[in-house]
Amino acid sequence: MFPVFIWFVIVAIAIVTFTFGVPGTLLRRQRRKQLRGDTFPVRDVSAERLPPCIRGWCPYVRAGFQFAFGAAPPQSFLEAARKQHGDVFTVEMFGRRMTFLFSKNGIGQFFDSAPSKVSFIRAVEPFTDGIFGLAPTYFEKILHMLLVQLREELHLDKGSDRGLVRHLTGFAEALRMAMRQQMASLDGQAVAHVDDLFDLCGRLIFTASFQTVFGRECANALNKDGRLYETFVAFDREFELAALPIPQFLLRSFSRARRQLLRAMQRAVRLVEPATPAGKLLAKLDSDEKVCASVLLTLLWASSANTLLSAGWLIVLSAEWCNRARPVTESMAWELVTETLRLASSGIAVRIGCEPLYVDDFRIPAGDYLCISPWLAHQDEHRGGKRFDPCRYQHIEDKKALFRGRTRQLYTFGGGMYRCPGQEYALHELVLFIQIFFEFVERVELGVAGDPLTSMDAYRLVGIKRPTRPFPGKLFLISSCCDLRCGDPHPSERW
Repeated sequence: MFPVFIWFVIVAIAIVTFTFGVPGTLLRRQRRKQLRGDTFPVRDVSAERLPPCIRGWCPYVRAGFQFAFGAAPPQSFLEAARKQHGDVFTVEMFGRRMTFLFSKNGIGQFFDSAPSKVSFIRAVEPFTDGIFGLAPTYFEKILHMLLVQLREELHLDKGSDRGLVRHLTGFAEALRMAMRQQMASLDGQAVAHVDDLFDLCGRLIFTASFQTVFGRECANALNKDGRLYETFVAFDREFELAALPIPQFLLRSFSRARRQLLRAMQRAVRLVEPATPAGKLLAKLDSDEKVCASVLLTLLWASSANTLLSAGWLIVLSAEWCNRARPVTESMAWELVTETLRLASSGIAVRIGCEPLYVDDFRIPAGDYLCISPWLAHQDEHRGGKRFDPCRYQHIEDKKALFRGRTRQLYTFGGGMYRCPGQEYALHELVLFIQIFFEFVERVELGVAGDPLTSMDAYRLVGIKRPTRPFPGKLFLISSCCDLRCGDPHPSERW
């Protein structure tokens, strides 16, 4: 006679198989009906092929464990799958079909298809409420307004003191002030020993950016002693886990940081300056304080999450180049920023196919999650491989053209209707950051040997790659840094 726990295991397996196996069988039957043309009778699909599919043995989970928790990181899994199956393939995991696109045609359709055909909103709906506190229906209602307002506010109008130029001037002044305060804490030392360059760069650019986006009064009240920055880092560190269907009571650090940020944003609703991007955004909303706080949290995350890590990679990867070439000119800064964003891009971007999509002789059914990997795409040999080389795009006069339009070569900011509305602001922000940083610092000496690129977290899929370890270093300061001017050239001369 079997022990009780053996019977328990058998019954549990039977329940799981019935619960997940039967719906899966019904879905496969429906899929076969679609392929016979029952659902899409206009076109004969009997001879058309679905992309190669990677399936696991476990119901519902399928290849999910192999992809997300395997011995090799997800990026290595995708590289191996691409070599075996080509530029279009599907991975079944956690009840979803994830179809990955690597070909130029597939990536073009991913970004440039109409929203009725390839939807960004439906792809992000599952976590807009759980993370930002915005109901999916409300988020869909206001998203277009948010994008239009931010693009108008952050559009570069040369020769004018309005819009982006005014915000960048304020950012430069706030960053210089933050650098001075950091230098003053060293009591005149010629060499500063830094435990983690990423933390230093993150604090500097968060301080300046938060003041630019929300206003000086709001920054002084909410980010006193860098507390808001530390809360935001804790929030962003587990953001990717929170986006998964995991109960948030299991993510105690994230839940605590989220509550604190939402309370801070409720205070910001009353403190934000009307002339700032956040103030002008609030003027467009007709909602209660809690909803406005959720919108401000969304703005805070969008304006800071990727920029903080990008600033850290920019200094770490550029240290050797900037130590040799002084001063850091604007053209050199653009080359360094462009190459850094090429190598540190997001691991994955997701949409949902609302209609059947035809890519490279394959038919991708409606309902599939469509995925691209900017990080892997940027490391193709024809885009430069995995080596850091700022001279790569030296021949291109307008570096911003690399990120926009149908001829884009880099996908860091997305594309199409839902491209990042703060793209120009983020690029100019990083260019200013490295120039101003080396106004105060003569030379950076990294405290660890080896190629920094090997320390990128290959398991991180959402957003700019995070380092797997701290990057200590020494900053050799310019003796006259405290006497540097606080102003900036007239915007029309600089941008």
